[in-house]
Amino acid sequence: MNYELVTDANSEGFRQTLEIYRASFPDNERHTDDLVARRIAEGPYRLFVAKDGDNVAIFAILYDFPETEFVLLDYFASHPKMRGGGRGTEFFRHLVQSVSANGKSLVIEVEDPAYGNDEERHRRLKFYHRHGAREILSVPYKMPSLIGGEPIEMKLLLAPAASKRPLTGEKIRTLVRRLYEEVYNLNANDELMHSVLTKIPETVLVAA
Repeated sequence: MNYELVTDANSEGFRQTLEIYRASFPDNERHTDDLVARRIAEGPYRLFVAKDGDNVAIFAILYDFPETEFVLLDYFASHPKMRGGGRGTEFFRHLVQSVSANGKSLVIEVEDPAYGNDEERHRRLKFYHRHGAREILSVPYKMPSLIGGEPIEMKLLLAPAASKRPLTGEKIRTLVRRLYEEVYNLNANDELMHSVLTKIPETVLVAA
């Protein structure tokens, strides 16, 4: 597997990534193709791909929050025909090592199985747990639906997490606020953002 950073939204690598992206995420969790392309071109997004020959097998879209210790793993998915064989594990470990080398941790949004209880949610959460990601506790995080409607109950995970316990409430409120404002374009007076921020305690633990 070869790892590449894709910066050209007109490239074949980006076109293949979009095919996997559309097939892997539901409409309410997926930004428009145009917004993804613009964010890659303008810099907030960094698109990394793992290629098998000329074909994109796995992609990861990262959103770095400057002046914090956090990098959002906004999207991570494999081509349906290239799953298995440890490729996803290898690529995820590569991403964690890359951000931790800069003193940062990946932040991962994962659908809470308690609110869906489907096999896919459990499988995804187990994947991240198996590779060292741990839940940020006592943060009632919800992802805004990208097509309107009810927000989605999520868990926030950190990887690596071993050195991140405990965290200050102020640090996590800053992270959540930036998630809502920068990634989801909510305004400062948004009701969902306010309801989540006010419930974050002053000391936040990360699961062991």
